[in-house]
Amino acid sequence: MSGISRAFRDRLGLALREDPRSQREVARVSGYSDAYISRLLNGTRSNPTLGFVETMALMLGRDPAWMLGLKEKSDE
Repeated sequence: MSGISRAFRDRLGLALREDPRSQREVARVSGYSDAYISRLLNGTRSNPTLGFVETMALMLGRDPAWMLGLKEKSDE
């Protein structure tokens, strides 16, 4: 797994844990399946699409570059 994929997986998990909505609710509202998000989180799927990264960042109030591990702070 590449560094960006691992960083994204870790940061997506953190952002989801900090969000008051369930993973299932975030999936439903985003239009992505809960199964797809789960596969990314457990590492059975890697390299999310840019569209997915942008959607999750927007929904979870994070910077897409932070989600990918390209920035240390989500509010820079």
